[in-house]
Order: sequence, then structure tokens, then C-alpha cells
Amino acid sequence: MKKIDLSVKQLKEEFKLKGVPGLRDIKNIISKMGYTLLTYESSEDLLKELKLTEQAKHYPSVSCTKGKKSYTFYRGAVHSDDLPFILCHEIGHIYMNHINYTSGYRDTSDHKEEEANVFATRLLYPQTQKSSKASALLPLLLLFTFTIGYLLNTNAVNTDSIPQEPTTYAVEPLAEIKTNEDADFLNELIIKVETASEKPSASPKAEIPSQSTQMPEEQPASQPTIVREVTADILDTTEQVVVTRTGRKYHKPTCSYLKNKTGTTTYTITEAESNYYAPCSRCF
Repeated sequence: MKKIDLSVKQLKEEFKLKGVPGLRDIKNIISKMGYTLLTYESSEDLLKELKLTEQAKHYPSVSCTKGKKSYTFYRGAVHSDDLPFILCHEIGHIYMNHINYTSGYRDTSDHKEEEANVFATRLLYPQTQKSSKASALLPLLLLFTFTIGYLLNTNAVNTDSIPQEPTTYAVEPLAEIKTNEDADFLNELIIKVETASEKPSASPKAEIPSQSTQMPEEQPASQPTIVREVTADILDTTEQVVVTRTGRKYHKPTCSYLKNKTGTTTYTITEAESNYYAPCSRCF
């Protein structure tokens, strides 16, 4: 992967690309590398002359060089959303020297095809660091709880020798309990942390300091439920999606783009993204 990342970086520097290249930029790159860009439909005689007719039936694009001329052919009927990836796939073959200049044809081995796919993916869909909102929230809540707990325990040690009158809490109205607002806020925070900890988490469980402050008899029941729902939505990556043999986007099974498509593969969303597929703009 480091070799491919380095090739993508060098190509961007060589052709002064800023950000993700558009279709016009991609065609200009192919032209500047010395390749004439043609469609299969407009080049049937040339494909026969170059003995590429069979390859044109099985591949959405192909590149070759004969003598002093070099060509990149692609299927003109391909969907416009897939065309940038298909052409970047050919750029990957050309830029990473997959073209055998003795025979004039590119290497079609699975290894080289996968390298070209990764090259196109890196060029069109730069990787960004992803973070889970749920996993990021829990450590922050724990850290805040530890800090508040430490301050409260320290204050309790300093005032332990002073006789304290028992404190009585009135359930209603809550707005009148002004002297215990900090304790109420802390207890609500503890409930959220305990609820979020019920689900598996990469963060170690921490012992939450026990509080001597008496809780009101009636507690709002809606807050723990909200935390569970949000966490479940974030972690739900098992939805089944479909990818095509040549495309680099995953689709819902009901997507109209899959009509009459053959050779499709079913993944979960997690599996599709780990194989460098991006979501379809129609169905997601």
C-alpha cells in the first residue's frame, strides 16, 4: 500500500493536482502521458487490428501501446458515476508501469488489477481518519466524572469533622432545590456513563466514585433510553449492500442502478468500506 500511496502522491505533484481530480483533469492526465483516449464503440476496427476485441468484451477499459502509438479504450455506455474510477484505474496501470512495452499489452493478473483499483481509490477518495462518536463520548464522560468525583471526595475529607445536618430533598418542585444542582447534574452524568458502558467498548471500565448525596426518589427515565438509541445507530454497520464487478460504490439492493447488472457481490457496509468502496449517491 505504501508503494501505491507514494505513486499517487508523485502523480499529484507531477500534474499539480489539488484535491480530487474531475473527469476533465483525468482525461488531461491520460493525454499528457501520451495515450489517445477512445471508446470501444468508435474503435471497432482498431480494436481488431490490435487484437483487443476479446478484452473489450470483458473489461470496461484497457490500455496498450504499439510502436510509437499508445491507446486507452473504454466502454462509452458506462455509467457517468463510474467513468472517473474506470479511467483512474487505467492511469494506475500506466503510472505504475503495468504496461509491458515488449508485447504492448498491460498485465491483467489479479494482483495488478487490485493495485490499479487501490490506486484509483486513493486518487478519487482520499482516506480520512474516522472516529466513532460513541467511543469518543464515553472517555470524555468518564474523565469528567473522575474529576468531579475527586473534587467532591476531597471536599468531603476536609469537612468530615464538621457535624452536618441531614438534608431532606423534596421531589417537587425540582426548581427549588438550588443548593444541590451540582449533585443532581453529577448523578445524571453517572447514569449516562453506566448506560453507555452496558455495550462493549474499547475503553476500560472505570470505577465511578460512590456518592453520599441522596438522590430524589423519582428519576427521569428518558435519558438512559436516548443514550442506548444513539449508540445503536452509530454501531449499526451490518446492513447488506451490493457492489458490481466494475464499480467502486456500494448500493442498497433496491437501487435502480443495479437493474440488469450481473456478477454482483453482497457485503456488509463495514466489509464494503474496508475494500475501498464508497456509498452510492442515489440510494444513500
